[in-house]
Amino acid sequence: MNKYLVASIIALSILVIIFGRYQYEQKLSDITTSAQQMLADQVDNFSEEPEEINQEIIVEPSEDPELNSEEGDSSSEVELDVLLEDTPSSLADRIEARLTANETITILAFGSESLTDSQNEGLVPWPELFMEKINEAFSTDLFVVETMSVGEMTSLDMVLQGVDQEVAEKNADIFLIEPLMWNDNGNVIIDHSSDHLTTLMNSISEENDEAVIVINPSQPAYETVNYPDQMESLRSLSIENNYLFVDHWSDWPGIYEEDLLEYVDENDHRMPTQMGHEQWSESILSYFVN
Repeated sequence: MNKYLVASIIALSILVIIFGRYQYEQKLSDITTSAQQMLADQVDNFSEEPEEINQEIIVEPSEDPELNSEEGDSSSEVELDVLLEDTPSSLADRIEARLTANETITILAFGSESLTDSQNEGLVPWPELFMEKINEAFSTDLFVVETMSVGEMTSLDMVLQGVDQEVAEKNADIFLIEPLMWNDNGNVIIDHSSDHLTTLMNSISEENDEAVIVINPSQPAYETVNYPDQMESLRSLSIENNYLFVDHWSDWPGIYEEDLLEYVDENDHRMPTQMGHEQWSESILSYFVN
């Protein structure tokens, strides 16, 4: 009886030990599995967070193209404001409107043979130099300068032959007018020259009510007497009528200075040399752009 009891107790103990060991191993397995899952989740979370940050860093600068475009436009506007800071408002407004719309700006340079290489010396005239320089200043190719020269014609002939109407019909955005001062010198009295200029200005305004007209006198001439009086009359007329006026004589040597002969020759025609054309173009440019 005791033998069976002892054997039963031993067998039961062995079963308890086996069952306990199984339970223990099962718990260890569950703990290991749970730990592995937690570790995997942490690794996933760690790898996902930097990816989101990197995406934000890459996307952020170009996320709003319209904003970047607006910033570019703003920079262009600021640059134009700087370039046109000292330009007369009517002239600045016309240039800014055309450039902003990416449209051609047509400038008509009207005047005497001084606008050209009148003596066929291989010179580059100031209107051509001016077109090159103003396009370079604004970093564009939208400025087109056309030249209309009447040679040695006086202002009286200009009116009698209806040339003022021909000028007006050019429909340019900007008119650069040389009032034929040198051609009139000794041929047309000062008061009549002023009347003829007024006729030209009125003709242009009637045909082109939005046109901007800029007056610039003929080149200075060495050791002349009455010619400076014509210049003063032209300046006074421009001030009285609020005409835009480029007083470029102040940029040349004085009419009694020998240095002027490097800019304007001493022959009868007194036309600009290449240095004179360069100076003239620079003076006009400084009126258009800061």
